[in-house]
Order: sequence, then structure tokens, then C-alpha cells
Amino acid sequence: MFINHPATYFQGVHPDNVFFVSNDQRVQLGYGYVVQCFQPEMFPERPQLIYMQMDVKPSARSLLSGALLARAEELRSMVPQASARLYTQISAKDTETLRYYEKLGFKNDDSEDVYRILPVPGRAAAPMGMQYVSVPLDTMEQQDAFLARVNMGRIQPMSRDDLTMMRQQPIFMALAFYMKNMPVCECLIAGVPGNVLLVDVHTAPQYRRQGMAYQLLGAAATHLRAQGVDALYTRVFKRSASQMGLMRKLNGEFVRTINVLPGIDL
Repeated sequence: MFINHPATYFQGVHPDNVFFVSNDQRVQLGYGYVVQCFQPEMFPERPQLIYMQMDVKPSARSLLSGALLARAEELRSMVPQASARLYTQISAKDTETLRYYEKLGFKNDDSEDVYRILPVPGRAAAPMGMQYVSVPLDTMEQQDAFLARVNMGRIQPMSRDDLTMMRQQPIFMALAFYMKNMPVCECLIAGVPGNVLLVDVHTAPQYRRQGMAYQLLGAAATHLRAQGVDALYTRVFKRSASQMGLMRKLNGEFVRTINVLPGIDL
């Protein structure tokens, strides 16, 4: 078998982080890649995340996984001061692939779960000294600034196209508490009746642990109830202490696991 890098970027990934595998007749058997990112907001204890993806025939899986694991170690060594986690994402129903990763040493200790939450009591008002507003999204610059704040708490970044699609939904809200024209806490809610998603809620670091997210969701609830919305759904990562803490505060009800995210601490 042969393993090599592509000549150019592949699916937006640098060629050094991508591997193609082919058999002795040079017939391609699959590919894999690793992507490095940093997420101190969600995972302060291990802010360096290295995502590993494989799409390969079983006969070439061991060769490819070995190359990817070695490359992940190289990426981790480039930023030695930041604790790292190598992980992958697998459908919760794909037990065969999960077993393979477990044989490689991955621990099945994280998942992406859906929770159901009820609109919390509240009123459409801001705390003293702040303003309760709709997030300005009229210009591309405003949209990009909002997305930059949203993506601070996401593993997979949300794009402007994603935001545009959400704004076309029957129910869409981007609400915030502002102080002196600066966002303190923001939330993004979008969907259709019966399936309305709390896409994101985030608070500026200096205002955390003051109940801002809970208050903002209470303010949003007044609008949701007026539109006949009696429940929200949201996705959270089990290893994120901040996300799970909010679910406990909101009395979130576990619905299902969408994906498992087994990983190795590097």
C-alpha cells in the first residue's frame, strides 16, 4: 500500500494534515485528516483540540490511523504549553467504528446530546444599567462580528450562510443585553413551530457567573410564548462543564445522543 499527501488543500485542510491511501495498483482506498483548533471557552482544562477524520476501506484503516496519530502528536508538540485532546465524531448508532477507535485507545467519554428546555420565567427587560436589544445584523460587518462571538463557544464554526438560513426561519431571535454599546450576553434562537432551537447563548467573560444567560433566556421566553413556543431544543457537549451547568440550571431534559466523540488526552 501507499500513503501520501495531496498536492493542495483538501476540503479546506492543509495538505500536511491530509493523507490518501492507495493499494499496490494505485487505486485509492480512502483518506483521512486531522484539524487543530483551540477552544478555551468550552474546554479550559484542555483547550487544544485535534479532530481526526477517516473515510477509508477496512483493509487500509490501520495504516491510515497510524499516520494520523503520528501527525496529531506533531501538531500537539508545536504548542506544548496547551493541554490537548485528540478526538473524532461518530454517529451514536455506529458501534462498529466506535469499537475500532476504542482499540486505538480512544475513550468513549464525550457526546453531543440534545436537551429539551422549557422557556424560563422572565420579563423582556435588561438588568439595571444595561439595554435589552435585538443584535444588529444589517451589515456583513455586524454579522461577522456576531459570528466571531458565537464561534468562541463552538467546535464547528457557524458561517454567514448558516446565519442567513436561520434568519429565514419562521422563528428567529438574536437578542442581547448591551452595556455602553458592547454585548454583555447574547442568544440565538431559530426554527419552526415544534422544533425551535436554542442555537447559542454566551456571556462576556467579565460578566459570567452572574446569571446573565438565565436572565436573557427569561427575556426571550416572553417573545417565545407569544409565538406559541412551549419548549426549546439545544445541543450540548457532555464534557463541557459550562454547557452542562446551564442545562442543570434550566432543568434541561435529556432527549437523545446524536454523536459520540471518543478521544485521547495528549
